Amino acid sequence: MNLLPVKPFQETLHGGFCGPAVIKMVLDFYGIEKSEAGVAILSNKDDDLGIGDEDIKRTLEGEGLKVEIKNFASFEDIQVALDKKAPVIVNWMTRGRADYDEDDLADGHYSIAVG
Repeated sequence: MNLLPVKPFQETLHGGFCGPAVIKMVLDFYGIEKSEAGVAILSNKDDDLGIGDEDIKRTLEGEGLKVEIKNFASFEDIQVALDKKAPVIVNWMTRGRADYDEDDLADGHYSIAVG
């Protein structure tokens, strides 16, 4: 398996910065340097909710990148993008955490698929 050379980055500011962190990693992959704080401002990060997929798309397109949002993507969909040498941002939604009631909104987290 070939892995895309996406430079790892650990969010450093506060909780809810996984969205700006993945944007920063994608920008770095394409040779565009931005700080985590700068990306958070560009993406209109909300202190409580983080950012949504449209914020990610708008921010990356603002830097000249082509972006497609695909809800409920399959592993095959992800592989097609990776075969085109494009990193894929995924949003993982969790349920069943012991510290959440069943009625609470699922907890999301962004990460990047590289291979």
